[in-house]
Amino acid sequence: MKDGDLVSFLLGTAAKAIRKVEAHTYLDDADKDRVSLSVDFLTFPDGTKYAASKTLNVDARKIVVASTAKNYQKLARWSARYSIG
Repeated sequence: MKDGDLVSFLLGTAAKAIRKVEAHTYLDDADKDRVSLSVDFLTFPDGTKYAASKTLNVDARKIVVASTAKNYQKLARWSARYSIG
């Protein structure tokens, strides 16, 4: 941890779940080397939470890495049945 580092959580009170996480730090110089990460969470219909979008910003290097997860589909249902006989 460095002076000025910040981590924040946005909570959804109705769902009692994390909706967003943000982190802010820097590499060497707090004014010139800022780095931030933001992660947004969504919920599948079955209640499973997942990181829907992630964004990393490195301001001094003008780098932005963004990733979005979407169009998830349930492909198969798995079940196991055992019989001892």
